[in-house]
Amino acid sequence: MKIGIAAAFKVQNPSAWSGTPFSLYTAFAKLCEKTGDELVTFSARLPQTVWNEQVRRRIGQRARGQAWRNKYTSKAVRAWVRQEKPDFLLQFGGFDVAATGVPAFIYADMNYGMSRAYIREYPLLAAVVYPDWEDKQLAKAQRAVQPVLENAAGIFTMSDWCRRGFIDIGIPPERLHTVYAAPNWHGAEPQGIVPKDHKAGDAIRILFVGSPFLNKGGQTLIEGAMLLLSAGHSVSVHIACKDTPEEVKALPFVTDHGFCGKAQLKALYQAADVFVMPTYFDCFPIVVLEAMSMAVPVIARDVCSLRETVHPGKNGALLRTDGSPQELASLILQVTDPAVYTDYSANAVESAETYSWDRIAETMLNTMRETGG
Repeated sequence: MKIGIAAAFKVQNPSAWSGTPFSLYTAFAKLCEKTGDELVTFSARLPQTVWNEQVRRRIGQRARGQAWRNKYTSKAVRAWVRQEKPDFLLQFGGFDVAATGVPAFIYADMNYGMSRAYIREYPLLAAVVYPDWEDKQLAKAQRAVQPVLENAAGIFTMSDWCRRGFIDIGIPPERLHTVYAAPNWHGAEPQGIVPKDHKAGDAIRILFVGSPFLNKGGQTLIEGAMLLLSAGHSVSVHIACKDTPEEVKALPFVTDHGFCGKAQLKALYQAADVFVMPTYFDCFPIVVLEAMSMAVPVIARDVCSLRETVHPGKNGALLRTDGSPQELASLILQVTDPAVYTDYSANAVESAETYSWDRIAETMLNTMRETGG
């Protein structure tokens, strides 16, 4: 059997989409080696040509998202599918390949309808964090990909929250399969991780990973850390981010590490007491699982799918969707309380172990055979 993987980027690139396609491709390659199946891939990137720039100008600056590229890239994907003749196609995106007759499966973390729902539910937050999001544009994007979603043999979702979002736009539940995601360690998986402890009087080392800084709730963290410092607690904040504001870098309790590779990230996780991510909108932040795999409890904002991975009182805590820096400061003290911290840490490791790219690839392959065969 031949399995095809298509994306709007090179799936063998460890940096594309936080490394998720590369992790899944690697797991599929291992699985196909074991099963004797063939694996082929295609990168549907638009060429950087004058024609490409003309297309961009014609459809508008805001129309650079994947949905707007589909009618151009789908043609290339269809040609590749007809040439390679895979039995199944797994795609990262919304490429229209229905005319080829090959069963297509999509791996997704959200859809445009879910962005529209967020704007309606949290208009003030959306206006601050995602000022470019407009309901009219998102609705247009959703209409563009809706036929592709409806024609798909199946859609693999990264969370139950995502699955519900596809049901809300009319996709039949029986064609939706929650498979989640897993840490993207790319062969550098942590070994021999044991639960941490945190003694009374120890400084609290907080880790924040993600960009953009504002969207990921970085300002909420800084204000929460300032409250802890003003109350007499010893706190340091370590940030791995591409766009940390200069005024934040200048704060004496902040160490900015910039963009980090996997080895440097592992060292930061190892040194951290708590991972804090008060993000305003994050479909399935894999950094949460990476932190847990390094025995670091997690505090995150209660948005999107985060309550599926962060379990209050077990492996971390959830900040209310409109939670304040004061609430965050209180949660940091709660999670790092020496009386319960080691339990949080042990539970974090246990939680992370339930997510595996190998298991995800196997589940996907079995579903393809059962559903699309």
